[in-house]
Amino acid sequence: MKRLTVVTGDHFPRADSLNLRLREKTGEERISVNKGSLEQHTAYLEAQCADAHVHPLIGCFDDRPFAYFEIYWAKEDRIAPFYDAHDFDRGLHLLVGECGAHSTGKLNAWFNAVLHDMFIDDPRTQRIVGEPRIDNARNIAYMHRLGRYTLKEFDFPRKRAALIVLEPRPVKARGHGSLLVDDE
Repeated sequence: MKRLTVVTGDHFPRADSLNLRLREKTGEERISVNKGSLEQHTAYLEAQCADAHVHPLIGCFDDRPFAYFEIYWAKEDRIAPFYDAHDFDRGLHLLVGECGAHSTGKLNAWFNAVLHDMFIDDPRTQRIVGEPRIDNARNIAYMHRLGRYTLKEFDFPRKRAALIVLEPRPVKARGHGSLLVDDE
């Protein structure tokens, strides 16, 4: 069984060791951030770590980085003008570089863990939003299966996007720290 861990900005590995394929073409449309130099990527990561409204994370399986996540306060982000952002709405940007992290079991594990952590990290969190490209039907369908819904479509400066929203559902503790959704 693989061990899932998250590394915060203070403990990031060097940008050249992230193994996220930021500088390589993977032949897959889902990863299109192959622009920029290593110095630019390093400067970007340092800026994100210094930005109080962003919480950058690196997801690892068995200490091997597989993804970069940015958790941000939506009202302070560029998404805010596109919807009625509440004070404690949070957003999620992500880049998954390891193709193996897309298997059903791993995807369910890390994606649900990140979303769960976003709600419990600050209990005032009211909604989680995201803005995938509108033509990323697979991603949007997966988010819908997780209980998210599409609020609307809109034009971001560089893409046509779907505004995806996840609202918390009531949960009650069961057993040793596990959570069970209370659908009553």
